[in-house]
Amino acid sequence: YIAWARDNGRAVDRILAQYDRHCRKSVHTYPVDAFRPAQAEALKSQLFRSGLSAQSVHHLLAFLRRACNYAVGSEKAVKNPFVAVRGGVFSMPRLDNARTRYLTPQEAFRLLEELRSRSETVYQMAYTALRTGMRAPEIFRLRREDVDAAGGVLHVHAKMSGKAETVYAPRDVIAMLLGIAVAHPHDLIFPSRTGQVRTETPKTFGRAVEALGLQRDARSAQRITFHTLRHTFASWLAQSGDVTLQELEALMRHHSLAMTQRYAHLIPSATARKIDLIGDALKSACPAPHDDD
Repeated sequence: YIAWARDNGRAVDRILAQYDRHCRKSVHTYPVDAFRPAQAEALKSQLFRSGLSAQSVHHLLAFLRRACNYAVGSEKAVKNPFVAVRGGVFSMPRLDNARTRYLTPQEAFRLLEELRSRSETVYQMAYTALRTGMRAPEIFRLRREDVDAAGGVLHVHAKMSGKAETVYAPRDVIAMLLGIAVAHPHDLIFPSRTGQVRTETPKTFGRAVEALGLQRDARSAQRITFHTLRHTFASWLAQSGDVTLQELEALMRHHSLAMTQRYAHLIPSATARKIDLIGDALKSACPAPHDDD
């Protein structure tokens, strides 16, 4: 499956590294048809016990489901044990995407300053995420040739399909990225220590968040991760009142407006104005006060 995914331009290095770390010992030696839904459910429980978030567990199980779908589709297996069926023992983790932790401008400023004092590279990655809304894997895969100074855009590859997408970037972000020394245009801008594509966020980010006391609950949906910078980007745009949901959908590169709806409540006074229509109607029906004079 990995070979096929790479040949089709899909980004799998990061999730493969997570699979190797958390799942390989438990499942890798089983033939797909020998693995049962009950074992898939047990694996889910094991991943939760290891301290992974619901989102991380969901990503890992979805990865296994895609791999097994490939096995079934290529006639190497008959059934996919990671497909949830009604009445079955296996189910995917439930995610609460409605709650989205985002940083205040003061928190973001403090975090960027703390990161800069610890690592210029991690600061640059975080600043790029905050100013463009890019996902961590997209930033990790950025190459010098992807930075289009004339167009003011960055060329990235979609999260799942691997298709080329365009991200608008402010001039200072473009200048910052171009100022990072690389030997060749096809070189990674933020390589790992071994020169390869990073598969995880540097631990410096989490340490900076902890040092500032910003982490409310490391296990909750409100915890701060690198992805919080993308949520912050979207939340600030929604709060500005200058961006519609449709425009935000395009800037976030969501595949459907439903994914953007989580930010609808942040658009200022849109609902309040509609509720005020009732009060306005009542006021218009009230008789004018009499002038006793």
